[in-house]
Amino acid sequence: MPDEQLVVTDTVIELLEVASQGPGGPPGPAGAPGGALRSGTAGAVLSGHMAVAYDAAGMLVPAGADQAAHAWSLAGVTTGAALAGAAATVQRNDVLDHPGWAWTPGQPVFVGLGGALVQAPAAGSLYLKPVGLALTASRLMLNIQPAMFLA
Repeated sequence: MPDEQLVVTDTVIELLEVASQGPGGPPGPAGAPGGALRSGTAGAVLSGHMAVAYDAAGMLVPAGADQAAHAWSLAGVTTGAALAGAAATVQRNDVLDHPGWAWTPGQPVFVGLGGALVQAPAAGSLYLKPVGLALTASRLMLNIQPAMFLA
């Protein structure tokens, strides 16, 4: 079989149609930016807007400043209520609003007892764990910080 060689000397490109942007899709669900929202499974009944931590089984439970392990396992603040065994959404940073709060603006907010968020340490607290800063009476800028153990 003799060696064959194919040589292309002329190429023609033909434009069939000009493409254009199609219609936009439906908007996605609103959410906090930067991975602020996390999902987990409630290990107990959880109220909305409470501090929650991971238990030994990886379930979300009300966080308490009277439980040393919660100083390191804080997941964040729930965005809504959840029954035990149900999915729960937790926010770790960015702004969170709740009309039932009555914060002193400009003051830090800490983990309290039983999932409560507080601006003063609760009796029996083992540590202070800042979760954010009150911007207004009903608005909290979440910014979880390391715990400071009390003597």
